[in-house]
Amino acid sequence: MTRTQIETIAFDTLKEYENKLIAPETCKKCGGKCCQHSGCECHPRDFDYDPDKMYRALKTGNYSITVSDIGGRAFKKSSKGITLNLENILNHISFTLYIRMRNQNRPVVDLLHFDDIEGPCTMWSPEYGCKLSFSERPLYGRLLHPRDSDNSCFTPLGRVYLKSSWKEFQDILIEYAKEFLTPEDLEWYKTTFRVSFYL
Repeated sequence: MTRTQIETIAFDTLKEYENKLIAPETCKKCGGKCCQHSGCECHPRDFDYDPDKMYRALKTGNYSITVSDIGGRAFKKSSKGITLNLENILNHISFTLYIRMRNQNRPVVDLLHFDDIEGPCTMWSPEYGCKLSFSERPLYGRLLHPRDSDNSCFTPLGRVYLKSSWKEFQDILIEYAKEFLTPEDLEWYKTTFRVSFYL
């Protein structure tokens, strides 16, 4: 079976599952702790697998490009300072560029994404919760299942699936990252993380 056939079956199943995950009262009591923590991940299907739609989403400023499972191997030292190791990211299974909802006060090219110092999501507010309707939210946001017991959420889709879904878009996401990385962002990286950052 092709990826498209497999994903069609998977998404048909997930679509049925989505209705079981909607629990607004539970989310209301929680207050959106996951949304305060970080914006949710997107799937290429959220953009109809269309790079132009991904680009237009990034242009709104509400989405960001980030790296999965950031670690030391994603960077290398150079004469200019600490540099993103694009070769390693493209060829090492641990790293994948992908799009997520942007976090407040973070750059569009959020390549130093650490979950413990992120958030809140740019689409979340304490007064109204998520500004997006349920159908407008990224797949990983729609598939968050809230739990009463410990105010935590889980999703049936894991990190491995997230990374494999974005693999074919790595070249275009690198080009987008180069375009959207501004001088102000470079200064922000230097001030916030004390690293010089180059693409």
